[in-house]
Amino acid sequence: MTIQVTLRLPDDLVSFMDEEVAAQHARSRADVVAQALRRLRRHQVAVGDAEIYARTEPDDDMLAIMEYTGSHPVRLDD
Repeated sequence: MTIQVTLRLPDDLVSFMDEEVAAQHARSRADVVAQALRRLRRHQVAVGDAEIYARTEPDDDMLAIMEYTGSHPVRLDD
């Protein structure tokens, strides 16, 4: 399901969206916005996870997870 929304954006951001579409990095302006929102959501989840890790005394399992995730890149595109 999708919902149509109306946005007012600065000219430079609209130009950037159009460049992304022209370069075939996105299918449409809406796709550019959706990609940005997905990345923002992943970032917020990662920040929340980092806050939990910062408050937690790492054990062997946690250290193994941190080592694994630190050595494997995360794909940002959906």
